[in-house]
Amino acid sequence: MKVAILHDYFAKKGGGERLVLGLAKGLKADIYTGFVDRANTFEEINQYNVTEIGRPMPAGLQTVYLMRKFKQLQLSGYGLYIFSGTMCITAAEHLKPNLLYCHTPPRFMYDLYDWFMQNTPFLQRMLLKALIWYCKPKDQHYMRQFDKIMVNSDHVKKRLLDYYGKEVHDKDDVVYSLIDLAKFKYKKDGDFYLSYGRLDPLKRVDVIVRAFQQMPNKKLIVCSGGPSLAEIKELAKGYANIDVKGYVSDKELTDLLGSCIATIYLPINEDMGLTPIESNAAGKPCIAANEGGPKELVKEGKTGLLIEASEENLIKAVKKLTPAKAKSMRKDCEAWGKTFSEKAFVDKVKKVIKSMGLHIT
Repeated sequence: MKVAILHDYFAKKGGGERLVLGLAKGLKADIYTGFVDRANTFEEINQYNVTEIGRPMPAGLQTVYLMRKFKQLQLSGYGLYIFSGTMCITAAEHLKPNLLYCHTPPRFMYDLYDWFMQNTPFLQRMLLKALIWYCKPKDQHYMRQFDKIMVNSDHVKKRLLDYYGKEVHDKDDVVYSLIDLAKFKYKKDGDFYLSYGRLDPLKRVDVIVRAFQQMPNKKLIVCSGGPSLAEIKELAKGYANIDVKGYVSDKELTDLLGSCIATIYLPINEDMGLTPIESNAAGKPCIAANEGGPKELVKEGKTGLLIEASEENLIKAVKKLTPAKAKSMRKDCEAWGKTFSEKAFVDKVKKVIKSMGLHIT
């Protein structure tokens, strides 16, 4: 059975992009996407049969443009269409049988609507409201055109019910994402804590930096980028124990992850969150926000610590998760991390496909 995977676009090295490539490999599928920014996404995309149906557009127009392009997409000869994203779903009405891997309903329209309204400048806020006015009815309509929906966490399963009234009944339809196990290996016992979540306000990296400002004897490395990079660098200025590196190469990230004491990850109600399991695969525990996907993925006291996200709570957790304590958690971390392999993920997806009455080898 030939399979086509539809994904919004490839413009970063994110969990969604990694998932699509792993799924395309496991199912020998073709990929249809809005566009590919090859300078900023995974190099291995060049190994797959990828068709680009659009091009990059200014941020305010990208969503509407790609929704229209996918709606116009005509394909044939495939036994199954798998969707990954929120713009590509406009093709769901005419590409069947179909299966959606739901990372999350669009957060700016649903669970984070108030946050975006409060944190967006006036003129941009008016444009955002117009975008939501245009997109939300369409999102509601096309989300009802799927034969089957998988979700990446129980947290997103609840969002699906809350915002669409759609319930995921089968526990096998909750399929956690995959990680590239080859990239995450234990290296050594280091002397620093690591944050590598994207630098935007939703990730609360500022809370992490402010906590370490109060712990001059504890070292923090921040190795990521994003719209808040300048702000985070300014926040860390003058603190010798805090090193904000910005984006680093995959090799350097692998080395840092395998050599830290533990990782720290405090996003606002993250859909799933790969940091805890990537950290675990490298034999390192994770201090994570006790909310969203991380709440499901961190085994308290075994593969990490769950905290209510605040400077005070993070300081307590860092003092509790000493190098010796972190080292004692290594075996549990590695064992848990290995369960998120590419093969395990593809096998679970094949099981979902089989439940649809379809056969795939």
